Amino acid sequence: KKDLMMFGVKLLLLLAPLIRSDDDDESTSSSRIWDFTESFMTVTPAQTQTPVQIHIKMIPRMTLNATDLVWIQLPRFTSGDGSKNPGSNIEKGQLKIGPSVYFEGEWIEGDFNSETRPYYNSSLKLYVKGSRWIESGVQIDVYVYASNGIKAYCGLDMASRSPDQGFIIRTNATGGNNNPVPLEDSDIVGNGCAAQLDCLSRGSCNYCTERCECYENLGDGNPLHRGAVVSTDCTLTNCPVGLSWSGLPWSSTEARVEATCSDAGLCEEQTGTCQCFSGFDGIACERMDCFNDCSGHGQCLTMAELAFMDSALPLSAITTLEARYGSHGKASAWDADIVRGCLCDSSWSVGLSLGQRQQPEFFGADCSLRRCPSADDPTTVVTDETDCSNVTAPGGRGVGKSGNICHVDCANRGLCDTGNNDLGRCTCFSGYSGAACERFEVNSGGVATL
Repeated sequence: KKDLMMFGVKLLLLLAPLIRSDDDDESTSSSRIWDFTESFMTVTPAQTQTPVQIHIKMIPRMTLNATDLVWIQLPRFTSGDGSKNPGSNIEKGQLKIGPSVYFEGEWIEGDFNSETRPYYNSSLKLYVKGSRWIESGVQIDVYVYASNGIKAYCGLDMASRSPDQGFIIRTNATGGNNNPVPLEDSDIVGNGCAAQLDCLSRGSCNYCTERCECYENLGDGNPLHRGAVVSTDCTLTNCPVGLSWSGLPWSSTEARVEATCSDAGLCEEQTGTCQCFSGFDGIACERMDCFNDCSGHGQCLTMAELAFMDSALPLSAITTLEARYGSHGKASAWDADIVRGCLCDSSWSVGLSLGQRQQPEFFGADCSLRRCPSADDPTTVVTDETDCSNVTAPGGRGVGKSGNICHVDCANRGLCDTGNNDLGRCTCFSGYSGAACERFEVNSGGVATL
């Protein structure tokens, strides 16, 4: 038994290095996330469109053995003439690098994807020479000489070197994770936005395009902000946008595009506010105004709101529960919430039902006119002009129910002054009197004067 126990102890000692807890595994894994530390790039001269020397500094976490590969992706760099036309690869052993005692270099020319991602997959490959190795933890300095003709197509700064922009380094060395590591730092290349006063803290600089990308609502020349002065340094403020009132159709169902101040006003760039043309309202001039604000005798309502009002003209037999305009029900109309009109006030109920009149007291596009008192024409004995039963309302959309009332200004026996200081006052014809000219005048002999 004693010998068996001693054997078990020896076996545990032998296996101890191979036995790890979950915590040990997590610690070991986290310490090996990156294959390189302190990775930096220096570009001399720090200019675009000219041959440069690229200095890469890095410290590997594992030993780099003979024939191991270090792969560094360097977007925005090209061996070509600095245009959108890619240059050529530089074969292994032909790339001039230093110190050449450790590595052989190869340049892989990238593709010109777009102005925002030029030469996104250009890369430098470094092969450890067959008789060499580099210990872990030792700083490596590699120089790609300017005589190779490699140029920075456009500028770069800290933001453009983020991992998602592709400035990464990796290796296939034994013991490594072969995971891409972002370059930790590098020189700023190019002039950036110096010509735009570095965007005056109102935007960020795109070093590749050398243009300011203004923060929200600042003057960035967004194509939606047509008509606004472009503020390349972000000093001006964008005005709100809305659907253009003057947009032309480009299909059977599409016609309107967004525009600064909805193409119905002028943008005041210093304050970012729209100065709307007469007849338009809203922060982006996106809706119509009501004439004279309905003259203080009505409500300014949208088309969609008016569709729910029994008293809105033209009167309709459709109830408010059935009425829909715009995105409601089966209808669809672009003007539902932006075209507005006046619903004029009235001291009497307006509608098609019993006791209601078909005409409101105030009327006109801006409710500035007022109807005169109404009465039946005294000269017609058989006909009652105020009876609107079965009478089609103006506009032809509805018919008066039994007991519905027609409004007859001045009983047809006078002139109605609808728009002067004496709003809604009758001037009766000779031989008639009363507020609505509803009475015959009687002479001294008791005979009605006609």
